[in-house]
Amino acid sequence: MTLVVAALSKTARHRLEELMTSTFKYEYQSDFARKYVAQGRDEGRTEEAVRALLLVLEARGIVVGQKTRAEITGCTDLDRLESWTRKAATAESENDLFG
Repeated sequence: MTLVVAALSKTARHRLEELMTSTFKYEYQSDFARKYVAQGRDEGRTEEAVRALLLVLEARGIVVGQKTRAEITGCTDLDRLESWTRKAATAESENDLFG
């Protein structure tokens, strides 16, 4: 694909990029590809949930110790991260997340 794109004129490349980002939605055909694309999406959601939780705690002025930070960043359960984020909205300390 890189060679094809490199061979295109600047105008054609620009038009192709527009098409790819606005109207074209590629659907992976193989189970292998679908599995790993889904896994990547899940990992991205988890990373965003971790970041959101830490930002809420920071915004509220709650100091997060190393042990708690490790537990949060090591968590891969999106439901648990969302639960902790809801608790972080009213928490007084990092300990309130896990209670």
